[in-house]
Amino acid sequence: MIGSSETATGLSGARTLSDWTPDGKLPPGFDVREVVVGRDDAQLALEVVVLDAGPAASMSREALGAVHAARLGKRVTPVVVLAEVVP
Repeated sequence: MIGSSETATGLSGARTLSDWTPDGKLPPGFDVREVVVGRDDAQLALEVVVLDAGPAASMSREALGAVHAARLGKRVTPVVVLAEVVP
């Protein structure tokens, strides 16, 4: 992503949201670290939800899909979910 603020994951975006939480319940074992908002190389809008995945986290399609659906809502901006395993 192209932008001005770089995060611990190496992502950079126009802004970083550290206080977003899904409307529904977050799947067990996951914590939202941040949401990076910016543009991709083609200058199209893009949001990346960065999750910390603890030992109890299930890296299933259903778990990550629930977070994706919660962030996507009615947006037209593409949303990507990134989960990093934390010890």
